[in-house]
Amino acid sequence: MRIILPRNAGIAVREKRTQMGMRQVDLAAAAGVCEKTIVSLEAGLSPGIRLDKLMNVLNALGLELNVTGFEEGKEPKLFLSPTFDMKDSNG
Repeated sequence: MRIILPRNAGIAVREKRTQMGMRQVDLAAAAGVCEKTIVSLEAGLSPGIRLDKLMNVLNALGLELNVTGFEEGKEPKLFLSPTFDMKDSNG
């Protein structure tokens, strides 16, 4: 499904969730978000959803987000930064 508007993401989430026989509360638990987030997303009422929350929801459904439109061979290079452990910074 092509996502052009934020509402399209909610439609995709609802369709996949119902195909999988999941309730909104089940998806929320699997994605680590509150049920209100799922309800708002599916209703198209959360155009400002944080990307990490959206990715958690998509991942819980086995969906992924792809960025297209780059010229062949000109895709951006991704660099992973080392993880920072807050426990180590407190001494």
